[in-house]
Amino acid sequence: MSELKTRLTRSAQEALKYWNLDVAALELISRSENVVFKVTAKDGQAYALRIHRPGYNTREELQAELIWTDALNASGIATPAHVRTRNGEGYAKVSLEGSPHTHAVGMIEWVPGMLLYERIRTASDSEVDSFFHKLGALIARLHDQTERWQPPAGFTRRVWDANGLVGLDPLWGKFWEAPVLKSEESTLLFEVRAQLHKTLTDLEQNPETFGLIHADLHPRNVMIDGESLQAIDFDDCGFGWHYYDIAVAFNEFTGHPRTNALQESLLKGYRSVRPLAHAEVALPAFFMVRPLVSLGWISARPELASSKDIRPRIAPIIAAAERYLAG
Repeated sequence: MSELKTRLTRSAQEALKYWNLDVAALELISRSENVVFKVTAKDGQAYALRIHRPGYNTREELQAELIWTDALNASGIATPAHVRTRNGEGYAKVSLEGSPHTHAVGMIEWVPGMLLYERIRTASDSEVDSFFHKLGALIARLHDQTERWQPPAGFTRRVWDANGLVGLDPLWGKFWEAPVLKSEESTLLFEVRAQLHKTLTDLEQNPETFGLIHADLHPRNVMIDGESLQAIDFDDCGFGWHYYDIAVAFNEFTGHPRTNALQESLLKGYRSVRPLAHAEVALPAFFMVRPLVSLGWISARPELASSKDIRPRIAPIIAAAERYLAG
């Protein structure tokens, strides 16, 4: 076991003291935005212990995520159920060895099945069409719930509006300053940023198209078990346009050989549940926004932004930006 993995495991073991669980096994699953361990109890029940990165979500924002996912479950939309500590709290606090920060730690029930992204990789065309139709319907059901639901006083989450997405200090970082960009590419992306900011600023915000959204519901954040899909990882949820959820869901498949068919399936699935006004006008902007926002996420992480592996991902973004500005 590596030294880092050993330190993380000790922190997870310390955090587990806040829950009433008789633990049989503890396994490090991922170390990305959050550190995730699979916890298996002696009765066979499995859980995910999430050690949240500091500086992204405040304690109030983490509590809001818990409140929303509880409300989704109550409405019949399955999401990973939060497990309270022995004191009834949503989160505990632990320190990681070598880190000056205190980390919030939460626990959710383990979600069975496999990632939709992995299932898509081995599926037939007709199956993939069906998956995208179901994904569109799932997104629409989330939006339906948030339009009907009234969050409690003090409910706080980030806002994915024009400034949050493509402002001068966007939530996921200044994509036009990504280290892998050439000077002329930075200039181009700053220009498309300005155009997108104007477009989004002029876009109406109303309950039919703007509200609480998942904001990261791509097929890597969807579990499939049998025929049902379930959204996971609400770490980025906040208030934004419904179009953005759709753009996020489709972003990795923009260059797919069957791009048009998959997009049509996604939108048909969405519209089988609720209407999507002005999609033909608004969606092109959000399909441009998502890869830029993702580049901003990378640019804020030097260990990723300086990687040579990132450079091949730049060309499609630049080409899309040029097409967008050309109209």
